[in-house]
Amino acid sequence: MVLQELLNEVVLDTHNTQKMFALAKEYDRLEQGAAAATFYLRAADYEYEDKELQYKSLIQLSKIYYRAKGRWQSARSIMENAVGVLPQRPEAYYFLAKWHQDMDQWRPSLMYSGIGLSLKDQNDLDVDYPGMHGIKYLNALALWKDNGKDQGKQALFNLKYKDIISDKDLKTKVNSTLDTIGYPSSLKYNREDKSLYKFPFKGLGKVTENYARHFQDMFVLSVLDGKERGSFIELGSGEPFTWNATALLEKTFGWKGISVDINEKTCYKHAQTRNSTIITGNAEEIDYEALLKSHCMEEHIDFLRINCEEASLKTLLKIPFNRYEFSVIQFQHNSCWWGEEIKTVAREHLEKAGYILCANDIALDDKQTYEDWWVHPSYFKKHMKTSNEESNFVWDYMMHGFMEM
Repeated sequence: MVLQELLNEVVLDTHNTQKMFALAKEYDRLEQGAAAATFYLRAADYEYEDKELQYKSLIQLSKIYYRAKGRWQSARSIMENAVGVLPQRPEAYYFLAKWHQDMDQWRPSLMYSGIGLSLKDQNDLDVDYPGMHGIKYLNALALWKDNGKDQGKQALFNLKYKDIISDKDLKTKVNSTLDTIGYPSSLKYNREDKSLYKFPFKGLGKVTENYARHFQDMFVLSVLDGKERGSFIELGSGEPFTWNATALLEKTFGWKGISVDINEKTCYKHAQTRNSTIITGNAEEIDYEALLKSHCMEEHIDFLRINCEEASLKTLLKIPFNRYEFSVIQFQHNSCWWGEEIKTVAREHLEKAGYILCANDIALDDKQTYEDWWVHPSYFKKHMKTSNEESNFVWDYMMHGFMEM
């Protein structure tokens, strides 16, 4: 009945493109693709003033060709014509990006999704376009497939933890993809995340981004309320800035300290780019009481970090806790890879020394636990301790999320 009425209207008003489009949509709904294509094409060809109608008609026509086997080139050409009609709208770019992904053509998908991301989001046309989150997902997946780097993982992570996605199917895709390819190797704080940060401190506004791999530097600043001109001992310092837990403290908050690393090239870079003292050596063989005394370190030091891989436990046991105390201690036990023994012995030692385990089993994701964060009783803040006894995924611990999975 509806189809017959629409046909009658088109017969009586043969140049009315709105009626042509309505008839085409009805044929499309009834899965009569050939008839639908005829009237979508007529609506697009006859329309000169209503660009949105022309644009919608071309998108719908292109989708019909795409559903037909062996008509990919025609579908792509028609969708590219839609881009030409309204190049500032995102829908056509979304479909081009998606279809290229369907055929494992990741570079053009990356290009089209990137263009779509640069445009203002619009979702006022009935063309089954999922909105900007859909383009973000396609772009993230294309980034990962095209180069396999963290940029794609980070984009997917942002979708899961920073965006509110109403589409349940898209949520499932984002979750499934992250579970398959893994989380980013590093999770950074950025200024635009300020409203998500759980433990604000004095000077937070000065932090545009941090350097530590998983918020280690931000945790220290939160415990000490953004302390200026603090002190640190960093054992197993690694690169001077990349994934470094003290670079932000030194660069932005004026901290000074001693860093130790066994790699000579890394230490050379540190000496060239950082102001703190760098020592090349095996951390488990150093006499720390003599070292700290020779560098005139005060008996209370703000931050001790131990990240010496297999040497971490022996290094911890050499720290003279009877002579020096620390506000914050971070110890990397890597229990997710090496088992529980190192963590167990380290915890017994630090508890005996009087420190409180503030954040146990900091994790790279929701499974891989690798680090404990300890605080001196004088600086312990109850609101920073979580009740999760098995692991603390670092993003959930440090940040509020929008995730509704």
